[in-house]
Amino acid sequence: MNTLRLAVVTDIHNGPDRETQRGSQVPRILKALANDIRRYKPDMLIDLGDRVNDVDRASDLKHLSELAEIIADIGVPCTYLMGNHDLDNLSIDDNERVLRQSMSSSSLEIKGVHLVFWRPDAYLSVGRGLDFRRSDLNWLSDELKSTRLPTVVFSHIPVHGGSMTSNYFFEELPDLATYRASHEIRQLLREVGNVILWVAGHLHWNSAVVVDGIAHVSIASLADTWTKPPEPAGAWAAIEVGQDIHVTVQGRDPYETRLPIHEAGDRWVPRVRAARPVRRVDGAFLGGIGAIIVEAPASSEHHIDIMRDTADQRGVKMLATAPPKADVLIAPRIGRLPSMEVLSPSQIVALHVAAIAPGAAVWPTNEELRIGALACGLTIHSDPDYVLVGESSERPWKATTDRSPQYVATSSIAKAQCIARSADANTLSPSDFVVVSPETARYFSLACRKLGVPSERVLFMATRAATARAAVYAGLGVALEDPAKFPELGLPSIKEVAALFSGRPLPRAGV
Repeated sequence: MNTLRLAVVTDIHNGPDRETQRGSQVPRILKALANDIRRYKPDMLIDLGDRVNDVDRASDLKHLSELAEIIADIGVPCTYLMGNHDLDNLSIDDNERVLRQSMSSSSLEIKGVHLVFWRPDAYLSVGRGLDFRRSDLNWLSDELKSTRLPTVVFSHIPVHGGSMTSNYFFEELPDLATYRASHEIRQLLREVGNVILWVAGHLHWNSAVVVDGIAHVSIASLADTWTKPPEPAGAWAAIEVGQDIHVTVQGRDPYETRLPIHEAGDRWVPRVRAARPVRRVDGAFLGGIGAIIVEAPASSEHHIDIMRDTADQRGVKMLATAPPKADVLIAPRIGRLPSMEVLSPSQIVALHVAAIAPGAAVWPTNEELRIGALACGLTIHSDPDYVLVGESSERPWKATTDRSPQYVATSSIAKAQCIARSADANTLSPSDFVVVSPETARYFSLACRKLGVPSERVLFMATRAATARAAVYAGLGVALEDPAKFPELGLPSIKEVAALFSGRPLPRAGV
């Protein structure tokens, strides 16, 4: 594929000075950078919108006409998109007449790349926010599905949904930084699989965000000063699409990034979502439970003692979870429960491997993982199929043969407590690890398997919101030690459940 070369300008804001925007300097800046754009020899120039600092219809028409003449003099074919400021006082017809081109969404193919210019309604109301019409989304869907060519989409408003922290305009108004239903567009991009890049303006800063493997780039405003005060940034971007995506923003706030082009059909693994609603913990549920899993509690030891007595009478199994290195310390933390079986993350990670590869050869990176692996019937070998890594690993694991994997510290795996990964030769990276810590639904699915009880008949007594959510995703009934701290979960308290399960009345306040 021949390299596609595009020049992009955005948020020019020609007109009077306003806040951090120096609209009065736009003609001078544009004329000064015209030669730079010509020397770059782009296949086309793209203006992403917000061409005027809106005042009234007459002033906006004057500033738009002035801008159109300067851009025409550059001598590079230009495509315009609509920004929200272009519609405050002017109509779409006004823009089409002055710019001499249609403002309907369109597309074209250049050098084997499908370019899509998406022009939905960009009118911004502080009360209403930003919405697109169903017809605009339908057009985009049909257009993206019409080809398998690598596709680049241009719009004024970004759709990646990234953080607006420290953004001068949108940190306090993040809802105005994107469309209210931008998640629908991201879902469409996941489905079609051929979009390699989305380019937008509106945010007045340079950024690159990768979502589901798709690069989303925003370009800084030509007239704004807030990232490089006191003078305007004078930003324009050179975007090249060839073996990779190369973005270089010129001006007083320079920016450069290279991004890989994902293969058609590539997808990031979707995040775990709740497969069912929160299971209601009531008398009917507690009458049919077969097992209780207890997270090491702080102030609920008395209530768990009560439940344990009732569980023994009913033949209900009980299991306690514990963090690494806590197996021998767990009994004092859960009160007088010496017969309660303890299930640590070290055992769970071994169960995970045993479930997907019975009898696999593994190399554990600490003693707890070694004990768990042996208990699950796994073979410990220096040339393993899997490496087991825990947050408490005692030493880096060194490869002993050419096909053994390299050790990767858990600090690069978002502080995962227990992880397991197939040992393909020296190719490990953070994304290669399978996390089975107590914060994941997989942990509780394996715990239920160990108990021999289906998840819909298991109660989890949680002290943390993260583990409570994971248990909900796994389909367990859940009670929280202090549900008032996390009202959005809508879960009962351990104290309430203990009283209901045991048939004892709740203690009076202060008792």
